Amino acid sequence: VSWDSSMPEQDHESVMADDETGSGQVLVSVVIPAFNAEKTVARSISSALAQSYSPLEIIVVDDCSSDSTAATVEAINDPSVRFVRHKVNAGASAARNTGIQMARGRYIAFLDSDDEWAPEKISLQVVRFEAERTLGLVICDGHRVAPDGRPVATIFSGYDPGREDAWKFLLE
Repeated sequence: VSWDSSMPEQDHESVMADDETGSGQVLVSVVIPAFNAEKTVARSISSALAQSYSPLEIIVVDDCSSDSTAATVEAINDPSVRFVRHKVNAGASAARNTGIQMARGRYIAFLDSDDEWAPEKISLQVVRFEAERTLGLVICDGHRVAPDGRPVATIFSGYDPGREDAWKFLLE
């Protein structure tokens, strides 16, 4: 884990690094906003690290947690994980914005600190983006799972990609 103690300024313009890697694949930036997430953030990070797609950079933005979220993230020994901590609690949207400002990848993938991804998620989404370069957003089905692992509900299922009001669907 690399620690970034600097807090990007609100008006900071992100400098994009070369998002092509030696493998010819594009860099994907995973942004994980975290607030008092000591019990779940390691699983979220592990699911990002377990992706079949690489290269990934994982940016965890701690939104001024009062628990041991920072120590939990710092204990993860992987150079692709970057960590920054807000000095004051500003909410999940501000944490996502901080992650976006720090991102170097061509694509940004949001992962909540209490969520996990299937191993092929990023691979499938990058293939879709690269095939249809005019896309601005790709979503997938989500599954709510009980603590015992039992599926509870499916969300986003049946989404019609032709909808002009996609943002309203996502807000639901």
